[in-house]
Amino acid sequence: MHRLFPLLLPLVACLPATPPALPAAPPEPQKLEPLVSVTVDAEPIAMNGVVLDARGANLARLVLAGEHLTCDYGPPGDEPRLALTLVRGLGDSGWRVPRIELAVGGDSGDAVFALSDAPKVQLPKAIGDTMAISTHFNVPVTLGGNPVRVELDGALPATGCGSFEPGSHEADPLPDLIVAVDQEALPIVGATYRRDRATRHHNLTLSTSPLSCDDDAKEAEVVIELTLDRIGRSVEAAVVRGLRVGSPEAATLSNKDVSTKLRGLGRSVHVEIAGQASIAGYPFTFEGQAPFSICR
Repeated sequence: MHRLFPLLLPLVACLPATPPALPAAPPEPQKLEPLVSVTVDAEPIAMNGVVLDARGANLARLVLAGEHLTCDYGPPGDEPRLALTLVRGLGDSGWRVPRIELAVGGDSGDAVFALSDAPKVQLPKAIGDTMAISTHFNVPVTLGGNPVRVELDGALPATGCGSFEPGSHEADPLPDLIVAVDQEALPIVGATYRRDRATRHHNLTLSTSPLSCDDDAKEAEVVIELTLDRIGRSVEAAVVRGLRVGSPEAATLSNKDVSTKLRGLGRSVHVEIAGQASIAGYPFTFEGQAPFSICR
């Protein structure tokens, strides 16, 4: 035993005084609460990205997705997504949701509503980096060919993109023509004229988007179609349509409401128009003059 002791001393000196501590276990990943839940047929779906993309004073798009979103949100991926088309109704009647698009688990579908029946949504007056949007609806949507119920409720924390400033037009509004609803002036960009061969009535079309004889301006915010009497002195009937109106709304007018005067030949007809009239419940005011392109 005495002979082994000198040999054990170097080994004992090399041993640590205390055993090394075991490495700490990695922390469990923190589970983030979703920004909002969308309910599809009573099944909640977590949405981790919400973006409000304003496209001028009257149009916007609200996108909710399972993944984090930025302003460059792009087309849908594998994550669930809910996209709402937002329109501010004519006459400052508030924001509505005339179209809802849904994509879940590889299936997609949508729902389209008349503007008067479309869900309501409350938007702030200005776009910010972060903003709250309020809505509540429970509506039917077709998903993968099958009807489902989609519910969204509460205040949505959204990332703001775009602007509520009036958008730039492809052409400048007609400078000498004023068309207004309540206190809101509508920037009229397109104006066309047709003569009905059967009735001999004069037909005028005004649009907030560029307009040609082969274009019915389906994507315009507001389109106003006016039917003048045979001599072109007054407006007898009117139709209002467009994204901010929804379904076309027609009205018969008294010849004392809106007066007109036509002159000119060739490629355009010069029209003077003045007066006030209620068209499908909207109080319209017309004042000024403009050249109208002739459509044969």
